Amino acid sequence: MRLLAVAAAVLAGSAALAAAPNNPVSSQGYGLALVAGDQVPQLRTLTLDGRPFVVAWAASKLTLVNFWATWCTPCRQEMPELQAIHEAGKATGLRVVGVVVQDRPEGEAIAKAANEARARYEILWGGPDVEKVWRGVSVLPTTFLVDPEGRIVRKYIGTTPDEIAAVKKDIADYLAGRPLGDPYLPPSDPVPESVRPRP
Repeated sequence: MRLLAVAAAVLAGSAALAAAPNNPVSSQGYGLALVAGDQVPQLRTLTLDGRPFVVAWAASKLTLVNFWATWCTPCRQEMPELQAIHEAGKATGLRVVGVVVQDRPEGEAIAKAANEARARYEILWGGPDVEKVWRGVSVLPTTFLVDPEGRIVRKYIGTTPDEIAAVKKDIADYLAGRPLGDPYLPPSDPVPESVRPRP
């Protein structure tokens, strides 16, 4: 009887935690499906030479965080578009940050990949802390828009011309103070092998 009571209490506690809005599912991570409205902590990363670096949301009106890896071909293919978004939005309060995850290259290799993709926005290495907190980032590229209070405004998975257009529209609407429309929903095709996480 005592074991049944303990099991029931554990299940009830787990259900309450899962139902609570904007709550992490554990003290070490933010679950498998970060969505718009979720609160996230400051982004604690590493520079490409290994120094700790914090991306503070309050420093910008809107922050675009793009998670990528050097082995991810679609990630590198979309980087020129992210560079154009960076150039168009930096004067109005947009910050663009690229964070390498699921990857263990040297800083020089990351910089080389970014340079080849003509990316001149901030490029950082996620390191273990980022991958622990943002562990729901399993498909690359994954991109978030985050407001100054650390709330996720939008989430995008993968990259297509339609999705890039949606990112641009959402950024323009947000920075102009306009309400955002419906979120972009990608086609329901299977995820291409090139963007799946490595085992």
